[in-house]
Amino acid sequence: MSMSVVEDRAGKDLYHEKGFVLKSDWKGVTMNKLLIAVLLFMGCQTATNNSAGHQSKNRPKIEVNLPPKPNLDIKHPPEMYVDGSYSVEGLLKNFGKLRGKEVKLTGYVKALNLCPEGEDVQCTLEPNAILGDFPTGPSQKIFVFAADEGGLAILKGLALGQKVTLKGTVKLSSPKATVIEPKGLVVLKSETSKDKNSQTK
Repeated sequence: MSMSVVEDRAGKDLYHEKGFVLKSDWKGVTMNKLLIAVLLFMGCQTATNNSAGHQSKNRPKIEVNLPPKPNLDIKHPPEMYVDGSYSVEGLLKNFGKLRGKEVKLTGYVKALNLCPEGEDVQCTLEPNAILGDFPTGPSQKIFVFAADEGGLAILKGLALGQKVTLKGTVKLSSPKATVIEPKGLVVLKSETSKDKNSQTK
């Protein structure tokens, strides 16, 4: 097959009839290579951007579950009431200096944990009540245990939601050491007094 060759005016570049470069000076080759490199780079960038955009569209949305905001409106009782009794929060706050001392504690009965009645019933539970500073809503809580039959009688006379003032000793553990509370708890004395002005829920 015959091939015609055309020489440019400078006598440096030879072309066959199809237009392909057969011979070129270094400037022409460099410019051609640079142009091809730029076109390839732009093509890669476009493909990369399209791929990233496609992936971001198909990527599943991740839901983040944050904890609820803390309630900054929580009420705080006084550490001590006018009758000289401690609030639950006040007693727990001062546990270090009150440990081993006899105190009066005022609070609302939040729970009662008593053994069921009956001669044949075996119960290893140490009877106790849980007191809080308010009848409803969040508040700190404290265990109140009975050390003897007199204390047990006091616990049995309580009702849920009732506001009471109890006398007892601030301790680290219950009488039988089944419960150890680093923040403190109260062990009842047989004598106690109840606030009759505030009864139930």
